[in-house]
Amino acid sequence: MMIRKHIFVTLLLIIWGCSGSKKIQQNLLPAWIKQRPTSDEYYVGIGSAKKSATDYMQSAKQNALADLASDISVFISSRSVIEAFQLQQKFAESFASTIQAETQKQLDGYELVDTYDDGQNYWVYYRLSKNDYQRKLENKKNEAIQISFDYFKKAKTALNNHEPQTALNLLIRSLEPIKPYFNQTLTVVYNNDSIYLGNEIVQLIVQTLNNIVIIGPREITSKLGQPIDPQKLTYQVLYQLKPVSSIPIGFELKNSSTPSKKLNSDASGNVSFGVEALRTRKNVEFAQVKLDFETIVRQSTNDLLIRKMLNRFAVPTTETQINVIKPTIFIESIEEIFNNPQPDKPILTILQKKFLSEGFIITSDVNDADFIISIQSNAINQGRQDSYYRIELTPEVNVLNKQQIKIYTYSSKPIIEKHFEPTPAAKAAYDKFIKRIEVVIADEIINTLIKQ
Repeated sequence: MMIRKHIFVTLLLIIWGCSGSKKIQQNLLPAWIKQRPTSDEYYVGIGSAKKSATDYMQSAKQNALADLASDISVFISSRSVIEAFQLQQKFAESFASTIQAETQKQLDGYELVDTYDDGQNYWVYYRLSKNDYQRKLENKKNEAIQISFDYFKKAKTALNNHEPQTALNLLIRSLEPIKPYFNQTLTVVYNNDSIYLGNEIVQLIVQTLNNIVIIGPREITSKLGQPIDPQKLTYQVLYQLKPVSSIPIGFELKNSSTPSKKLNSDASGNVSFGVEALRTRKNVEFAQVKLDFETIVRQSTNDLLIRKMLNRFAVPTTETQINVIKPTIFIESIEEIFNNPQPDKPILTILQKKFLSEGFIITSDVNDADFIISIQSNAINQGRQDSYYRIELTPEVNVLNKQQIKIYTYSSKPIIEKHFEPTPAAKAAYDKFIKRIEVVIADEIINTLIKQ
């Protein structure tokens, strides 16, 4: 009995000791960990990291600096670059995290107040004088504004010299120095007027893009599978109604798999795009020609955020409607039942209907044809099996080009049908083949013709 009491008392002491140890440990924590300090004079940053982590001391410092940056208020001025982007393109994303990251990069002059190691975690406490930070921030901002403003003035000169691409390059570069201050109002004096620099840069980019015009043919005609002469697809790039050279222009066919192209305008502002072969099932294709602003942006800045913002701008664009002339088709179809030609020729009828609906021209003169479709089919009576007649239909389809070269062949195992009477079985076999033509064969032929 005494032994049991002794064990019980020992356990109580151990439990009380652990509890007391935790209370003592809690009491030993610095006040800045227990309750975050607030100050009118300093920004505060507190961070920690598990000691089990690799390079935990550096992690704790980085976390403290991130916390310090978050203590600096981020606001977006109504005259800021961000607001200018939102106004021009409904750029509705939040830039708070981006600006905060830029703020952390700009941190300078912070001081280490204290560190603490509780055995499991390592803690770091930084602070930064608000007055020192604001003073240094203003100095850095003023330097950035001057660099940006210099690019802006050079861009104005380039526009006066009728050099829109040079101006766009300079305007895009002018955004880089002031990126950390995209949320702020940046004021400069230009031609004796006070202007908001960030807003003026954005507005001048938009204005320059709006003054670039691409003119070209509204409509042309071309044959399927045939090349399009570059002279048919020649466009002129104008800035303020005057030709401009060396502007990158993109070309794309909307409804075909033809690769897009990029070329620079020549000394006369002209750019021509050839098409090796027109390939589309549609009767109308559209060539879209537009200023390749992405290339200009990529040449001007490596900053991904600035690229993302600028690449949403509307750019000068024009379209050319291409009326597609489909090839002329001659269809010959031998359709027999028991070696007897069928006068109604359902296969011929269904193929003609299909190709006409796709815009192809059907001719009755083989000499006028671009392609010849030849069908041979005969339903053969293989005799009776039990009380049924066994009928086999072995069709073959060939497509030849104008040079009599075979470009497509379809043949299959015999289509087998059984019936009490031979003729209904033959009709059923033909119906099955006609369904195959509608679902598979006609589309395969059309796709083959498009690729020629």
